[in-house]
Amino acid sequence: MSKSNTNTATVTPSKFTIVQKIQSFLKLGDSGKMDSFFTRVEKTLKRQIAAHEANIETIKFNSNTQLESLRDQHEDAKQSLEEAYMALTPEDVATNEKQVSFMDTYLENVAEKQSSIAKIEAKVKATGEIKDEKVKAINKSIEELNATITSVIG
Repeated sequence: MSKSNTNTATVTPSKFTIVQKIQSFLKLGDSGKMDSFFTRVEKTLKRQIAAHEANIETIKFNSNTQLESLRDQHEDAKQSLEEAYMALTPEDVATNEKQVSFMDTYLENVAEKQSSIAKIEAKVKATGEIKDEKVKAINKSIEELNATITSVIG
């Protein structure tokens, strides 16, 4: 019987392969978990910022829509005031007695139309102020989120 010459050579991994395995292991260990966590934090904060920016655009769009409607109402109210100024017929002022009795109705109608215009103008101003306050608050939140990203992530 002849002996077979089978040498069982042990394959030793190279240093490079061992280093890669250690680095791979570390990625699964504490260092990798920390990196993964901070990546998640950053993505979450950036999503929140994007949502805030979308909210700002929605607020601006809604505010502009309201302002357009109020401008239309303002134009209509101004037209109504002009019509109130001219709401006068010859019969309404035919005699001194009719003039005196009609004057109260006439002035009340004009005052009502003027009041309507003032209310619409106040709504326009309030709508703009509300939009500005909301946008300012959201921008502050965005700044805080960006500061958190800078502080935590670097």
